[in-house]
Amino acid sequence: MSLLTKPPVLDETGQDMVSWLQSIYNALVAGLAGPSALLPLMDGEASAGSAATWPRSDHVHPRDPKLDLHADGIPGAAQAVTWDAYGNVTTVTHTVVGITVRTDSFSYTGSTITETRTLATGESLTLVTNLQTWAMAETYAAA
Repeated sequence: MSLLTKPPVLDETGQDMVSWLQSIYNALVAGLAGPSALLPLMDGEASAGSAATWPRSDHVHPRDPKLDLHADGIPGAAQAVTWDAYGNVTTVTHTVVGITVRTDSFSYTGSTITETRTLATGESLTLVTNLQTWAMAETYAAA
């Protein structure tokens, strides 16, 4: 069905209009791809993607073992994560046997995410990523 069809002349029940709107809705839905059945990606080059499918609202990304102190085999390692009201991560505190070894803080401005990783020694690395262009800048600061 073409979406450019002329709307019907309404009868007194309005049924012709309902049928016409339903046919347009059916044509639009028929052109949409369904949800993806693939597992979410974790590592790789940043990409806007090209899949016609859409993610489900309850999908979960795998944990990146490179960012997890547990994966390094450090006994007593733990992470504490805080979120803002929108579900964005604001801080990740990395501790080993109760001692903070690194704190990651995140801020969000428009399409830009700024992440600052600060070691207990005072050294820091700031990563600024533009989510529209995927441009990234890094700044290192000595203690």
